[in-house]
Amino acid sequence: MKYIFLHGLGQGYQMWNPVLSYLGKNYDVESLDLYEWFSGKQISWLGLYSAFEAYCNNVEGPIVLCGLSLGGMLALQYTLHHPEKVVSLVLIGVQVTMPKLLLKIQNIIFSCMPNSAFKSLGVSKKQIITLTKSMMNLDFCDELEKIRCRTLAIVGTKDKANKKAFLCIREKIQNCAGCIIPVAGH
Repeated sequence: MKYIFLHGLGQGYQMWNPVLSYLGKNYDVESLDLYEWFSGKQISWLGLYSAFEAYCNNVEGPIVLCGLSLGGMLALQYTLHHPEKVVSLVLIGVQVTMPKLLLKIQNIIFSCMPNSAFKSLGVSKKQIITLTKSMMNLDFCDELEKIRCRTLAIVGTKDKANKKAFLCIREKIQNCAGCIIPVAGH
C-alpha cells in the first residue's frame, strides 16, 4: 500500500518532511510536488487533476491519500473517480464547493504579490492565478455520499473559510471521522 501526501497551494512538497520522517522506513510514502506538473505549461484544474490521476493509476495496489487544501481537493476528486483504488483518505482544510468570492480576493492578493514570491515554488504568479480561476466552478458536495473508504476530515478552529466544508464532509461521507484542531488556522 502506498501513502501519497499532497500539499496545498502556496506550499511545497517539503512541508510533509516532518510527517514522512516520523513514518520512517516502515511505510511506502511519497510527497508529490504538484508544481512539477506545471513546467512551462498553461495550467488548469483539469490539467493538474489529469496529471495526478495518471500518476495514481500507475501506482500498483491500493493507495492512501492525504491532502491539504488544493491537495485534498485532488485526493477527493480522485477518490470519487476511482473508489476501488483508494482505501483511506485524509482531507485537511478542504473545500467541497469553491467559494468564488474568496478565490477572487485571493487572486487580487496574488496579483499584487511580486513574481519572486512564487519563484521558490517553481511556478509563476500567472500559473497560480490561472489555476485558481479554473477552479471557480468545482463542486463536489453532491457527490460526497459516493465515498465509502475510511476518511478523516481535519480543520482548525481558526480556519473559518473551510469549516462549512468540513461539516459537509462529515455529514455526507458515511465512514468519516472528524478532528477539529484547537487554535489552528488553515
